Amino acid sequence: MSSPPVPSTTANGTTQSSTPNDSSSIRKGPSVNAVSGNDVEGQDRIRIEGELTRTSLERSLVFRLDCFLMAFGCISQIIKYLDQQNISQAYVSGMKEDLGLYGNELNFFSTYFQVGYCIMLIPSQVIMTYMRPSWWLPGLELIWGILTGLVATASNASQIYALRTFIGLCESSAWPGMMTLFMHWYTPTELAKRMGFYHSCQAVGAMMANALQTAVHQTLDGRHGLPGWRLVVKAFPRS
Repeated sequence: MSSPPVPSTTANGTTQSSTPNDSSSIRKGPSVNAVSGNDVEGQDRIRIEGELTRTSLERSLVFRLDCFLMAFGCISQIIKYLDQQNISQAYVSGMKEDLGLYGNELNFFSTYFQVGYCIMLIPSQVIMTYMRPSWWLPGLELIWGILTGLVATASNASQIYALRTFIGLCESSAWPGMMTLFMHWYTPTELAKRMGFYHSCQAVGAMMANALQTAVHQTLDGRHGLPGWRLVVKAFPRS
């Protein structure tokens, strides 16, 4: 309970009341106002205490986000980078000879993909503000998975050009869409480690791609009357 005001007399004879300092009214821990912008140590203390004083409900929420949102993003990232290698692997595994690709077709496959990616990059983020991301992102992954599977049925380079353009359109929202969700659901201190883990999945996918796709081609070449490169494309759809 705070002490009552103590009257004091000023030089002109008027009285003022002042309340003595009460140590019990001071908040424990460093005050945000007391920490200057250059006081890095004080800012670190605030963040650490914020982590330690989180409620059980907050901890439960973060755990569920890690189990569902983070897991979905990481698995999607690994499969996406597994599949991004398939066009090059298929090209050197029989696609070149099967479709008669003896020019710059492989470069154009990447070019058409990037064209579609750039066209839809910003619109896809705008659409996410009007449509639920839980529908938009999985829906795009399902569509580009189907389109990637259709590459295995292509009979000429022009068909692959068209499919690669639409695959780029659908894939454009994968990385920025997940980053948007992470930044909306995680605090800055929680976001740093999870962004690092999410980006590490790119390296995991790229590391696994060549070994897995080479094994698929070597063991399934000629199965069901299909050349190995078509099975490589079908084995790693973007979904």
